[in-house]
Amino acid sequence: MIGIVLSLSVWQKKTQNSEKTETLPQNLNQTEESVIDDETENAHDDIGSEDTEAITDVKKKGHWETITVTEPAWDESVLIKEGWTETILVKDAWDEEDTYCSVYGQDSYSGYECNCRKVSGTLEEVMKHVEEDENCNSWHSKTIYYGEPYCQAYKTDYIHHDAQYRTIYHDPEYRIIHHESRTYEKQVWIEE
Repeated sequence: MIGIVLSLSVWQKKTQNSEKTETLPQNLNQTEESVIDDETENAHDDIGSEDTEAITDVKKKGHWETITVTEPAWDESVLIKEGWTETILVKDAWDEEDTYCSVYGQDSYSGYECNCRKVSGTLEEVMKHVEEDENCNSWHSKTIYYGEPYCQAYKTDYIHHDAQYRTIYHDPEYRIIHHESRTYEKQVWIEE
């Protein structure tokens, strides 16, 4: 039984190899290179996509070589805190008192005035003036003011002033991380 299975598997391999060798160019002008390319494509299909890189490496001539790589030291700037704005109180809100004189007064007395605008303190004085001046023929009583005006009443108004603020921008904060230089080895493909 084992012998039959073995002979069957040998026969299948021979059949597959003979089918591959029998593929001839359909066009007589087809070159030998195109036949090799067709066989390579068939090999790609049989092997799978993972091994495609291995096949392309086989086509290129070259070798792997170990090289030493030295990376220089460098500083990395890492953001710790974003830039931000801050509002600062400069002056509190306050009320201003504005006091002023609301009623003015002046010393006065009751007197008399004739039609020529002459002012007299007593009735006798104005009547004497009217008799002496023919242009004056009437008179009336009048309050006569003297001296400097003065304030009799004060009033206070309150003017509100809002608080004053100022905005300050703070720059972002960074921390510097120093990376030392390092040397390591790696494999590179050198084409010939």
